Amino acid sequence: MSIISIIKKIKIFDLGTFQKILITGGTGFLGSAITRLLSDNGYKLFVLKRTGSDTYRINDLIKEGRVNLIDIDNEDLFEVFKFQKFDIVIHAATSYGRNDQTHEEIAKVNIELPAKLLEFAIANKSKLFINTDTFFELTGDDNQRDLEYIKTKKGFLKLAENTAKNITKFANLRLEHVYGPDDNPTKFVPFLIRKLCHGNTVDFNPGEHKRDFIYLEDVANAFLQTIKNLKKLGPWEEFGIGTEEIHTIKDLGEEIRNHLTRSGAINWGAKPYSIGENMHSKGADTSNNQKIGWGCTYSFDKGVKKTVESYLKSYEKK
Repeated sequence: MSIISIIKKIKIFDLGTFQKILITGGTGFLGSAITRLLSDNGYKLFVLKRTGSDTYRINDLIKEGRVNLIDIDNEDLFEVFKFQKFDIVIHAATSYGRNDQTHEEIAKVNIELPAKLLEFAIANKSKLFINTDTFFELTGDDNQRDLEYIKTKKGFLKLAENTAKNITKFANLRLEHVYGPDDNPTKFVPFLIRKLCHGNTVDFNPGEHKRDFIYLEDVANAFLQTIKNLKKLGPWEEFGIGTEEIHTIKDLGEEIRNHLTRSGAINWGAKPYSIGENMHSKGADTSNNQKIGWGCTYSFDKGVKKTVESYLKSYEKK
């Protein structure tokens, strides 16, 4: 049965005052946390995904009927919006341009998809479009490792500025460096925890990259608070989602080691930096965040501790 058929059936039932939310990236690290929190707060979730996406992070929500899945490669977005009015659209999917992805592949996720969603959201009079932005800034260095990712993210934002103002409410959430449980195992935090807890020695670069590390649960809550405070929002809003505290990658690595009873070592400086690595973050500009009543609740120590405990618990189950 196609999602269009399912949506038609859903419309027969009274969803009460629950707002209906369409989210991209809802099976990923960040998107699944947002999906889970919004579902826990009574919102009706529709997750836009690729057919081959792994749904393991939200399988329990799917089994309980708390989210509906829409396979973007099998369904026409126009038809989806035609049969279901979404009060809110959240774009949390992203392509970092890793694994030899072409510019076209990156742009499809970071520009074309959200542009289509914004167009349909405006046409269907959705109340709010939330975009997930990055703290990465263009440095003017053509060797910058994440150049295509940053260009495409900024490209959509420029397009949205020219399209969304005074038509629908648009909230741009600029996220700092997000970490937490259940991230991709190849990412730095889960990789390091796994290696260290097994007593391995890890060779790394000097680790002097500066970051504003923010815990996943705090980030998901920023999306919830943005939605809850919809009436307070102007046509265009920017929110910096971070702690305003700067730590280095080395600080993070050593903090992880502090929370392991048995730990291997990290050889800082054993490897050179990769070409084009982003070394600096100014930290989040949180000056507008009082409008949504949001602030982080996890300190650096508390967030890292909870993250380490979560990964260790997951290793015990395997």
